[in-house]
Amino acid sequence: MPASAETRPAVSILILNYNTPRLVRTLVESILKNLGSISYEVLILNNGCRPGFLVTPNDLPAKGIIVEASESNLGFAAGCNRLATKARGDYLLFANSDCEITADIVTPMVQYLQHKPDCAACSPRTLYPDGRPCSTIRRMPTHANIGRSRGAVLKVGKGDYTLEADESRKSVEAMAATFMLITTNTFRQLGGFDERFFMYVEDTDLCKRLHAAGYDLAYLGDLTVRHQWGASTKQHPLRMKFHQHKSVWLFFRKHYPEKRLANLWLGVKLMINLAIVSVLQLFRRREEA
Repeated sequence: MPASAETRPAVSILILNYNTPRLVRTLVESILKNLGSISYEVLILNNGCRPGFLVTPNDLPAKGIIVEASESNLGFAAGCNRLATKARGDYLLFANSDCEITADIVTPMVQYLQHKPDCAACSPRTLYPDGRPCSTIRRMPTHANIGRSRGAVLKVGKGDYTLEADESRKSVEAMAATFMLITTNTFRQLGGFDERFFMYVEDTDLCKRLHAAGYDLAYLGDLTVRHQWGASTKQHPLRMKFHQHKSVWLFFRKHYPEKRLANLWLGVKLMINLAIVSVLQLFRRREEA
């Protein structure tokens, strides 16, 4: 149930809006419809939206929802950090605006973390609107496996990167913040997301820091959330591809500074991959036109 201004909520649900007000409303409606007795608050940031694409309190199906605004697009990491500073809940739930729940999966996610003090964060199985799984769990990036990530064109390298999105519950090395629950104290103790990552990999970086602090991460495959995938990022596909590759480069420079030659070679491969991806994207645009 929504928490009052005087009541401390168990969960703070944080949503960034980047020109997707209809999807934000759908997500909020699904939260209001499906969350049970657990207390929660909803915080929304209009993150550099165009005129006419803002979410306002009058657009939302409930009162008491906090709506913030930024004139410029802060990016995912900085935008979430801004909302997290205002959150009152014991847990933070990062929810992409193009997500939707059809059952109360938040309560069992909270209960899981409550009974697993060594686990700081968890996420459910993510499904496309047609019911197909779209995995948001993965191994930690290495110089060997990053070439097999979802954004790689040629799929070269050794070892698995993306993990199977099955119906099991298991510990994982990394997860996307598509619909991720984390204890508020832990998030704040680690300084939140690293804002050097404008888009992408900020969640993987957080997972690596959580492991370094001695915490476990859990994938709860018996719980599901619908995700349209890319409702915000597809508005600027080439720019987002640039930020994706840049963030991978930043991640390796941050966490493997001693591997200078490997990082240099990775930078070359990232530039080649970005060039191929950009050309393919331009051809796709022409075909659609």
